[in-house]
Amino acid sequence: MKRYRRWVGILLGAVGLVLLVAAWLVFAPVPFGGQSSYAIVNGNSMEPLYAPGDLVIVKKAPVYQVGDVVAFFDSQLNHYVIHRIVAEDDGLITTKGDHNGWIDPDRTPTSAIVGKAWIPLGVLGPVLVALRRPFPLALLAGLAGLLLVAVVGTSTPRKQGGRFLNSTHGLDKGLVLGRLAEAKEVFVFLAAVLGAA
Repeated sequence: MKRYRRWVGILLGAVGLVLLVAAWLVFAPVPFGGQSSYAIVNGNSMEPLYAPGDLVIVKKAPVYQVGDVVAFFDSQLNHYVIHRIVAEDDGLITTKGDHNGWIDPDRTPTSAIVGKAWIPLGVLGPVLVALRRPFPLALLAGLAGLLLVAVVGTSTPRKQGGRFLNSTHGLDKGLVLGRLAEAKEVFVFLAAVLGAA
């Protein structure tokens, strides 16, 4: 029975690790070597598609074409914008906000495009903005630390006859390692999302 529980713990830890690596490959932010960027919509220029505060994951694409919603750096406004491509000519794109009655005045080089809108996450933008403030971020880090301590705390070694036994006070070592791997995955994923935002 102990051997079965150990293998189940190891298997759960391995599956969790594979899922974490897969999530990282898909959602890793550009500053960490990934292909995804995270944009929080500021303004109503893309309504009704995106409302102010919506979080949108944008992903690099090999080709951008008319009709794509893209995030790009606007040199005139000196910040990032998420608008739709309405024309493309010789590596320069013309963009427009769906809600706007005018076309953006500048033509933007395709090299300034951060990525194409991929996954809209609705109103998660304000939540991430709130979590990036010092107090909520510290609270989240503290909760992750408590979770880690709670899982690791179950695996303290016992001493018997002058030597430490490889025991986990009734819990199988594989199960504890699996739980520890799960706790680390949650912590790393939350840190990556907050860092990307």
